[in-house]
Amino acid sequence: MTTRYRRAGADRHQAAAQITALPQWTPPRGTPVEDARTLPVLPLALLRVDGDLYSSIMDVMRAMYLNFSPRSFVILGDYGPVMDSRRAVLDFRAQYGITEPMLAVDGDAVFWRKGRADDD
Repeated sequence: MTTRYRRAGADRHQAAAQITALPQWTPPRGTPVEDARTLPVLPLALLRVDGDLYSSIMDVMRAMYLNFSPRSFVILGDYGPVMDSRRAVLDFRAQYGITEPMLAVDGDAVFWRKGRADDD
């Protein structure tokens, strides 16, 4: 976790026992994205998406974002160098009315923090 994430509010002292990492999840082609809602670990506090295709990024975001806890983090790789990634992120944010500021991690990735429950 970089210093920038810590400054944004991530608790680097979170007990490891309270964190469960999901294995990489890629929806099989043609599978409804709602299948992600059957994952055993919900709600989510951190989502890292790294994809190059518009459709794959949108599928994962649509399936997972609704399961996010308030104040959780979304990290998206390939935002800078891959036009489809950037377009999917911007379209998703517009479609769902997401207005939290996006911050650059480096030349490739961005992140934002989902608003508090009383902000929704």
